[in-house]
Amino acid sequence: MKTNLLFTILLALASFSLCSCNDDEDEYEGKSSTLINRENKEAGEKFLEDNKSADGVKETYTGLQYSVITNGKGEQPALKDSVIISFKGQLIDNTVFCDVDSFKVLVSDESEGMQEGLCLMSEGSEYKLFVPYYLAFGSNSKSFAYNNKNVSVGPYSAILYTVELHKVIKK
Repeated sequence: MKTNLLFTILLALASFSLCSCNDDEDEYEGKSSTLINRENKEAGEKFLEDNKSADGVKETYTGLQYSVITNGKGEQPALKDSVIISFKGQLIDNTVFCDVDSFKVLVSDESEGMQEGLCLMSEGSEYKLFVPYYLAFGSNSKSFAYNNKNVSVGPYSAILYTVELHKVIKK
């Protein structure tokens, strides 16, 4: 009898601890991270599927979509080069998470989607990049301080960048 009672108490404690320590819960209105990840991924895929038929949008073999706003005539960067760019990053709902003017960066330090987009451009170009999650931040989330607010980019989020390539610094 004592063994059965002890077993029942231990089972109840184990069940309680499993229920109260759900790793899938986060601050997004009680939704599980699995559900949020799936919603982000599906919304991004739908956006990109619809977007690829928009006027002027081209798609690369990797799934990166882009449209040319201004076509420059200068140097094109390679992964090993540095560039001076201005860019604005947005979510597919148009929430801006960053807006940077005249930023120097090594092309290879950027996300795969930004790398690929920059290598398509030449100095003086401005492109709109539509980046699928797997070429952006993947399954990771990122937080950015923008306009005195913390803006979160969730896992599996498609990203939109408007990028101006000012200068290529060859290595």
